[in-house]
Amino acid sequence: MTVIEQPAKKSSTPRSVIGDYLGEQIDKIFAGEMALRLGEDAVHATRVAIRRLRSTLRTLQPLFDTAATKHLDLELRWYADILGRARDAQVQRKRLVAAIEEIPPELVLGPVVNRIRQDLSAAEAEALADAADARTDDRYENLMAALRAWETEPRFATRGVGKKRLRKRVEKASRKARKRLWGAIEAPDSEEEMHRARKSAKRARYAAELAVPVFGKRARSTMKSHKKVQRILGEHHDSVVSAELIRTLAVRAGTAPGENGFTYGLLYAGQRRAAHLARAKVIRRSFR
Repeated sequence: MTVIEQPAKKSSTPRSVIGDYLGEQIDKIFAGEMALRLGEDAVHATRVAIRRLRSTLRTLQPLFDTAATKHLDLELRWYADILGRARDAQVQRKRLVAAIEEIPPELVLGPVVNRIRQDLSAAEAEALADAADARTDDRYENLMAALRAWETEPRFATRGVGKKRLRKRVEKASRKARKRLWGAIEAPDSEEEMHRARKSAKRARYAAELAVPVFGKRARSTMKSHKKVQRILGEHHDSVVSAELIRTLAVRAGTAPGENGFTYGLLYAGQRRAAHLARAKVIRRSFR
């Protein structure tokens, strides 16, 4: 099935649409960086903008200068990895505290909530400190300069950027996402494959999102479809990560005075069940 067929009523040239999309993400990165310098919680917004920008560079790579694209992607990954550690701690802290609130109070043995908040807040603070250090590095300044240059003049390849080439890239991203998802469903031990499928769904979503001004409602429909899959797979991924984190915390609790692993066992079982339910949900959706 062709992913994109009908043009939007008010279409723009693919080149200008891509340039505008890149510029929008770069503006959000700059805004996030300013907020982070002021001590505001802008980790998530900044990471999302970086993720969208990197996804576009990779999905549409043949439309850009190869060397310039690879260099920018590498530098964005370097900084995103630092912010990612802070965001992971934020997500897991919120998720696990909420999970504990679902457990009957009489089954919460020991300072479980305090332990989770303490450990994950420390991990977040360490990552934010590393990000602050990175912003004093020449590598960071060079990254910001590269982003400004890309915003002013995106590094397109010499070959033209037309609707046909853009359509091919968006449809290829969608095919890859579907293929990855089916591969994950069929894999006997599919947690890593599910993670890869999630990333592919995310890239396909962003590619279709970018193309909406050019191709209209078909691209929007494609975007929404991949977004739904991405969210289910995101729940699966978060559950798997939570379970591993809980296991680590339980081992520590087993040797710490005044703590024990009982409640962590309940949390672990709950997160493994959540992962199982998310996998079942995405399978049901795939067979519709």
